[in-house]
Amino acid sequence: MATAAELAGTKPPTPNDSISFVPTLIGKASQKSHEFLYWEFHEGGFKQAALYRSRWKGIRSSGPNEPVVLYDVTNDIGEKTNVAKAQPEIAETIGTYLKSARTASPEWEPKWQAGSR
Repeated sequence: MATAAELAGTKPPTPNDSISFVPTLIGKASQKSHEFLYWEFHEGGFKQAALYRSRWKGIRSSGPNEPVVLYDVTNDIGEKTNVAKAQPEIAETIGTYLKSARTASPEWEPKWQAGSR
């Protein structure tokens, strides 16, 4: 959102945690970045949440309390090896981020949550 707003010469709507990547597009070295990137897949209910932080990608499938699968995407671009047991502190940190980044929404109520209210 912030990128489109900057390109249009306006301000993004608030509240908003978007960061414009226009500096990258125009070759400036002053690009701001988020502490991590987070997203969820909701086809047919909660399918998966994923989070990138630096070289680490954490994935939680089937619900927000499931174990974190952790990949070192610098050394495992194909995401073949789950390193959560070998990197428990990083897996725990990413698991905490996965929980804190999530905001419940009635428009996207996952199946595991339906009826729990």
